[in-house]
Amino acid sequence: MTRDDFIREATLAAQTAKAAGAPISVPITVAQAALESNFGQSQLAREAFNYFGIKIGSSWGGMVLELPTQEWSETRQAFYTTIAKWRKYEDAAHGFEDYGALINRLYPNAANNADDARAYLDGLFNGQFQFATDPNYREKVWSIVEQYNLLDLVPSDRLLLVYDATGAEVSRVALPANADVLVRATADGKRVYVRPD
Repeated sequence: MTRDDFIREATLAAQTAKAAGAPISVPITVAQAALESNFGQSQLAREAFNYFGIKIGSSWGGMVLELPTQEWSETRQAFYTTIAKWRKYEDAAHGFEDYGALINRLYPNAANNADDARAYLDGLFNGQFQFATDPNYREKVWSIVEQYNLLDLVPSDRLLLVYDATGAEVSRVALPANADVLVRATADGKRVYVRPD
């Protein structure tokens, strides 16, 4: 499976989970799956359909797979290897559904910002729990979002594209469903309201 193939499959799984009610950001979910599973090539992904590095936790009653992992130690300021118990899923769909349930249960700051990729990613670290121990995790996820143009996964009727006077795209912003955005057109001074509907 190529990286592009993985992105397509992960996108479908994430969109399906979101349509079923998972409070997730599709671009960030896909980027996390790519990072955590090495684009589906990790042993955990291949043997357990676990694309997010989700450990068993006290509430887990399903199948388990034990594998080594690298964790970050704040005190040592270094990574170390340990054996962990991981959730094992029947298929990718169940893995993505469980990820959505985990976000809903433990990461409300992310869940409440599912329509804003950057705020969703920040929300994975701005609460009682942090999604990963790697201090560079956010930057790694965002780098995948940019490299694979994952913001394009946001429905086009809720994406504001901003262009400069030459017609080059300068930025894109995902809009919440209830947002109104005021854009001031500098060329002629007119105000244009852009709504996500």
